[in-house]
Amino acid sequence: MSRQKSDFSLYKKTLPNGVQIIILSMEKANYVAFTVGIHAGSRDDPPDGHGTAHLLEHMIMTMTEKRPRTEILHRDLDAVGGASNMFTHADKTTLTMNVIPEDVPRATELIFDIIHNAKWNSAQLACEKNGIISELNENADNPEEYNATLLGGMLFEGSSLAHNAEGTAKSVATILSRDLRTFKDAHYCGANIVVCVVGAISRRDVDRFVVPVFSKLESGSRVTVSEFVITQTEPRAHTCERNFKQLWFALGLTFGGMSQKEILTLDVITSMLGDNAWSSLFFSKIRQPGLAYDVSIVMQVFQDVGCATISGSTSHANDKDVLRKIFSLLKRVKTNVSSEALQFFKDYTCRQLALDAASPGFHCPDVLEEYMRGREILTPAEQIAVVQAVDRKLFLEVANKIFDFSRTNLSLLGRCRSQNVYRRIVEEFL
Repeated sequence: MSRQKSDFSLYKKTLPNGVQIIILSMEKANYVAFTVGIHAGSRDDPPDGHGTAHLLEHMIMTMTEKRPRTEILHRDLDAVGGASNMFTHADKTTLTMNVIPEDVPRATELIFDIIHNAKWNSAQLACEKNGIISELNENADNPEEYNATLLGGMLFEGSSLAHNAEGTAKSVATILSRDLRTFKDAHYCGANIVVCVVGAISRRDVDRFVVPVFSKLESGSRVTVSEFVITQTEPRAHTCERNFKQLWFALGLTFGGMSQKEILTLDVITSMLGDNAWSSLFFSKIRQPGLAYDVSIVMQVFQDVGCATISGSTSHANDKDVLRKIFSLLKRVKTNVSSEALQFFKDYTCRQLALDAASPGFHCPDVLEEYMRGREILTPAEQIAVVQAVDRKLFLEVANKIFDFSRTNLSLLGRCRSQNVYRRIVEEFL
């Protein structure tokens, strides 16, 4: 497939072993961004091994057959001069690297070596496990992180999405080296890998330098997980008593999967609620009156389900006022939006898209995510055109899809009122 939009050309190909490659050539770019995605995230963790995908990600970056010491591997990573990182998501693991064009062959060989030939010893495994457990314990002492963990368990109760990508201190401690090998053998194969290459590179260069290397992977088979089915029909609240000076709250709502058009509309809604400092509803209606200094909103959209999370902290005396203000703002967004406000935040979103699209390093992970989650890949120009075409009808349809208050989950930490008090506040807006 080939498509031309100004300096942006998109190609897709699938190798005989199942590896899928996306190439986005950008004539004006001066570097190349790699993102390799593996269909293996915390959602794929075994039931008795929460944190397996994340721990494996740590061990992958330890050493390889060719690079038998960690310092050698990291020396070679530094030698290509670009930023590199590996991250475990709920439904995938990604390895990213930015390099200058002449280093594409070296970078390709290095990425392949890390993914395919990773090895580790018992001392390294113990060290990484201890580090992750220490981080988990730190998060347990952090109200914001701990609240996010509690909320995630409520939002996706009964599914593999309910647990943290890092697992728990108890689960991580029980993961063995053979468990990691079994997980790697099942998931790190051609059928589960997507390679996205963006920037100053042509399809011919990818065929010369990338295709021969990734063709060496074993095919394997695609591993799938059960889709999440939303069954919640009434608001839920969970309180946890802590002697904090502030009350920490996290509010979450689940919604069904979305098309690319709906996701771009979601970006406009997010911008309107709290993604900027000019006329953000959260900024002007919550921070300025002194109810809470900072309230953030985050949207996550997987292939089959998504969630909206609103979190922050307030004084214990203001808890009911803050929650009522949040729900009144969300209800306002669901029921009405002025043409002036809609146009402003559409323009704001388009400028953000244009800024991100100018950099391969920003655009590459987003394209990979859309592809891995089965959505249409749009060029920057096409994304901007979709946003500019968002009308009031579509805006309100998406807002109502997201903010169904019957699917509200509330997690609160501090000197809390009873759970019924908080549930009744939500019910005022149903």
